[in-house]
Amino acid sequence: MAENMDVIPLTRERVNLDFETPSFEGADHVVHLAALSYVPESWKDPTSFYQTNVMGTVHVLEAARRFEVPVTHISSYIYGQPEYLPIDEDHPVKAENPYMQSKILAEQACEFYKKNFNLQVCIMRPFNLYGKGQRSNFLIPLIVSQVLDDKKESISLESLTPKRDFVHISDLVQAILLNIKKPSNYIFNIASGQSYSVLEVTELIMQASGINKNIIGGKKERPNEINDTRASIERARSILDWEPKIDIRQGIGNILKELQSL
Repeated sequence: MAENMDVIPLTRERVNLDFETPSFEGADHVVHLAALSYVPESWKDPTSFYQTNVMGTVHVLEAARRFEVPVTHISSYIYGQPEYLPIDEDHPVKAENPYMQSKILAEQACEFYKKNFNLQVCIMRPFNLYGKGQRSNFLIPLIVSQVLDDKKESISLESLTPKRDFVHISDLVQAILLNIKKPSNYIFNIASGQSYSVLEVTELIMQASGINKNIIGGKKERPNEINDTRASIERARSILDWEPKIDIRQGIGNILKELQSL
């Protein structure tokens, strides 16, 4: 990170669900990370997702406008069912669930503030993030917990066929730091540029752990399930000079080493 630079990471708690506009006095850059992010939960409680992800973003943008502070807004995968692969940043966006729609609306607010208030806002669209400390209901920790559980003789999952582009959290952090060093108004995909099915991820985790179990895949799918999400990351490469450093095998290996050392 640049020396003597004051960066404020925005979490859900800092934005405040009462929507008090935060103060960015003295900050050089704001990283807006505040969001609700679990797709199945967004179907159960969409209102909370719109309140947090849309209005929370508006309050961050308004504070950044007042204090003239550039923003790095962390968005998400918002492309819906892909029309082509790999998916670049110019691909049409489409809401397949309330979470995705809330992130699209948040991006629209960012674009409005850029155009009408000359606010410097970079939008980053991480695909499937994973890494240490991720909640247990996300795919990779869900599989890892079943693989390492001696009481479980098999691994039980929903559909085994959907493919996702997984990117390690440390690679997102590096992209953020590069944009803080040289702020921009671009939209960037942050991903690996490769996709793996649920079955392939499960097999990689078992291979890395040295544990073999039967894999049981159900036929149940989430509403509007997306079959594949492989990203183009050429824009981030060329403009940010960013490249993902941790491939999925290394990332899974690091998670397993940390858990098995406990």
